[in-house]
Amino acid sequence: MIHCSDGWDRTAQLTSLSMLMLDSYYRTLKGFEVLIEKEWLSFGHKFAQRIGHGDDRYQDADRSPVFVQFIDCVWQVMNQFPHAFEFNEHLLITILDHLYSNLFGTFFCNSELQRVKEDIKNRTVSIWSFINSHSEDFMNPLYCAAVSSNQVLVPVASLRHLRLWTSYYCRWNPRFRAQEPVGARSKQLLALKAQLQKKG
Repeated sequence: MIHCSDGWDRTAQLTSLSMLMLDSYYRTLKGFEVLIEKEWLSFGHKFAQRIGHGDDRYQDADRSPVFVQFIDCVWQVMNQFPHAFEFNEHLLITILDHLYSNLFGTFFCNSELQRVKEDIKNRTVSIWSFINSHSEDFMNPLYCAAVSSNQVLVPVASLRHLRLWTSYYCRWNPRFRAQEPVGARSKQLLALKAQLQKKG
């Protein structure tokens, strides 16, 4: 049993990362959506309080990037196991962008109960609708289902293996900007992979 002091911050981080490393289903696009829905949204992570949607109290002590930390951890694991994830980093960046954009109702409110009371499901669009309708943009060209299907991931937690996620944190800095957008490169690699599979 895992339980932090309140149960909706570090608990969700630990259970989600454990499930991601132990079960390859959660490393698929659909599985990752299920993981976030189950461990973060249904479990009751206080998105409104932690992110501060519709709140002008910028000094609020309850604000915390707990979900951003989780997504960063997923990216760190993806870097160590690039063939084990069906989705790419563009998915992670899209999720974080829309965590703050308010374009989708997925991350509104502090609990499932509040989302039901506010009728969020009928009044807004889910981010998963957008992602699933553009799923080819979020596919990892290096993914190998046969290799990763029963593989337990054991990442190296040494500081030497942690990297700054420049594609997310530094993307607006011209000195760090990649020469080619990640999404465009992924599409090219997926097309090449499809061609090679046809020939083989």
